[in-house]
Amino acid sequence: MRRAVRSLLCRAIVAASLASLLAPNSRSSLAATGEGASETPRKPAVVAGARLGRELDAWARPLVAAGQLSGNLLIAHRDRIVLERSWGMANYELQVPNTPETRFCVASITKPMTVIVALQLIMERKLGYRDSLARWIPDFPHGDSITIEHLLRHRSGIPHRVTTDEQESQPHTAADMVEFAKRTKLEFVPGERNSYSSGGFAVLARVLELAGGASYPQLLQSRIFGPLGMKHSSHPLSGEIVPMRASNYAPEPGGVSNPPLEDLSFLVGAGSVVMTARDLHLLLWADGSGKLGESFRQSALRGKGIYWNGSTNGFRAFADFDTLSEYSVIWTGNLHTGAVDLLKQAVWALLEGKSPAPATAPITTPVPVAPEALRRHEGLYDVAGNPRLPVRSRPYGLDVNGWALVATSDTTFFSLRDYAAVTAVRAADGVTSRLDWKLGAESFPCPRVADLPRSDAR
Repeated sequence: MRRAVRSLLCRAIVAASLASLLAPNSRSSLAATGEGASETPRKPAVVAGARLGRELDAWARPLVAAGQLSGNLLIAHRDRIVLERSWGMANYELQVPNTPETRFCVASITKPMTVIVALQLIMERKLGYRDSLARWIPDFPHGDSITIEHLLRHRSGIPHRVTTDEQESQPHTAADMVEFAKRTKLEFVPGERNSYSSGGFAVLARVLELAGGASYPQLLQSRIFGPLGMKHSSHPLSGEIVPMRASNYAPEPGGVSNPPLEDLSFLVGAGSVVMTARDLHLLLWADGSGKLGESFRQSALRGKGIYWNGSTNGFRAFADFDTLSEYSVIWTGNLHTGAVDLLKQAVWALLEGKSPAPATAPITTPVPVAPEALRRHEGLYDVAGNPRLPVRSRPYGLDVNGWALVATSDTTFFSLRDYAAVTAVRAADGVTSRLDWKLGAESFPCPRVADLPRSDAR
């Protein structure tokens, strides 16, 4: 259930949030496959150096003091790092702070790397853009109808997730993920439409292994990490000790907690890479500057820039490159809160010589609400036509499958994960009929469709 709900949340509720935007629109670009994107060209940056640092520190101070930012920020002009900031803890249990050398999972920013390897193999004629999946994996169901292009463009019909929660806590190879995908029904006829699919990219990773004659980690090392001097990047094997790797955390009222256990090997090709912000800058600049080749640059561009996003199980990353100013803004972090997207907006505003909206510490202390009032909100809610969103009462408010909603009244809540305002709309009998999830100017209604299963009800 955790896996299903996470996917639903990402596809519907968080569709308007830059922090967790999961389902990208159809596009001609291939490498812009990290979660989320923006196509708004920016004015050339006019503020840098010491002034930028002072203004950024002053802006971020309330969020840092409230423990809402944990990770590394890097701002660069072309290949030169202009500013770095490290906030929060790499490990809260041991009180180990983040530093520029801390490595984080960058989640779906793994996908552009997979695309780079695929394009290299295509240019070397070891792989065909229009090859059928059946050519490489003959027994894959409907493999004759699925092409490499479909996998690259999220048009294969392979679901976003092809594993269960339990399977996602165990180590897997790309070959293992193919076997899971074989047993999963296609969501639509291949090529018929676009639907974001980490499962499809895991299958693509296996194809690249077969075409490239090496494991996925070896392909990344020999084709990207090694040539670009990315010495602090890897697709770590399960059980591998990774120096300076940060642990991942989830925000909750009053602090942080450990999220559900996951072995990120199930995201091979899709969300498994661990790296520093500095290494991510090397990759972004190589792609944005054309160092990898003009065809790679063009495949990555969206409008006047490159915009990569990633989010998984507490880890959060983004990498923006603006072609007009040639500035890059990069974040790698281990605590997914709405503060990260406020930070991104503030940094670009400061670079453009503007004053960002002041940052204020979010609501983290719940308003006391009677337990029976909170229980009226419990149930299964329909998100984008899928009645599988469990909402449970907690002492602080509501839990939406790991998303803490802090009570601000008996019918209103604050989502720490994306800073959304959530309102419960009651029916005549006093039981909640729907939850309205509001992000900025957009609102996403989630109607209540059923009670919680008996084993869940209290």
